[in-house]
Amino acid sequence: MRAVDPLPQAQILERGSLLFLYRPKADVAHAQGAADVEHLYLMLMPDDRERHKSRVYLLSGISLPSPASGERATALALDVDPDPRVAIDDLQEQAAQAPGPPWARIAGEGRYATFKHQVSTYLAYVLDRPEQPGPVQQALHIEGQGNFQVWAKAPTAPSQFEQARQPLYPSRLKNRFVGYEQVPLEPTDLLDYAGTQILLAAADPQAKHALGLRLERDGQNQRERQALQLLHKEERRAAQEGVALFEPMAEGHWA
Repeated sequence: MRAVDPLPQAQILERGSLLFLYRPKADVAHAQGAADVEHLYLMLMPDDRERHKSRVYLLSGISLPSPASGERATALALDVDPDPRVAIDDLQEQAAQAPGPPWARIAGEGRYATFKHQVSTYLAYVLDRPEQPGPVQQALHIEGQGNFQVWAKAPTAPSQFEQARQPLYPSRLKNRFVGYEQVPLEPTDLLDYAGTQILLAAADPQAKHALGLRLERDGQNQRERQALQLLHKEERRAAQEGVALFEPMAEGHWA
């Protein structure tokens, strides 16, 4: 019998900390389910502070794509900045311009990695908090760990986002899209430009282990600590309006 060749190891492209955030609809003071959610956000804070920026991405739907459904989601880079506090400020400022309680709530924190296997690229994550996903995470399909095949969409590709603007890529990145509407997410510099759109398709969350990829919990980097420090200041202001910004992340409950 012919021996089975071992799987080639994953090539790590980037590691970092991540936050999931959501904002209720304008006429909803306290969300009670996914139907009350206006927007879902993904914030990526790379470990490499010299080469990469912090990014806030807006998801096209109100939940992550699940492996069972085979669905995909698009995400748009709303804001990128070397300082994560600037990106958080901009996000909360946008929320403040809408009617209703102006704060985005924190739905989870953890670690992520983007990696390459053969010609495909992936974004995998593991949650640190909440320790056990609750009603919020279940409704938004934020599992304890996730894995998505990921592509960057060409700037000229059709967009479903009204606020989309073309990213100002340098030639070396712009040339990656010649003849293609989407390409694997390599290099991850593509994520560092406002207006970048990425396409996410749910993949087997266990596959990363077979490829030798390990994601450790309790790994807040400096950028995440800065972001959380600012969010804790916002928490005190929000509490005066009866909004518990961290409850969805701490307990898994709606706020």
